[in-house]
Amino acid sequence: MPPIPRHRAQESQTFLATFLSAGFRPFFLSAALWAAIALPLSIAYFEMAA
Repeated sequence: MPPIPRHRAQESQTFLATFLSAGFRPFFLSAALWAAIALPLSIAYFEMAA
C-alpha cells in the first residue's frame, strides 16, 4: 500500500508558506532566541550586582 501524501508540491508556494504549512511555529523560535539571549544577560547582571 503506498503512503498517504502529506504535502502537495506547488510551485506557487513561497518559502515561508512551506514552513508554516509543515508545522513550523515562528513564535516558539522567537521565544527560544529570547530566552537564549535574556538568560545569560540576566545572570551576568545579577552577578555584577552582588
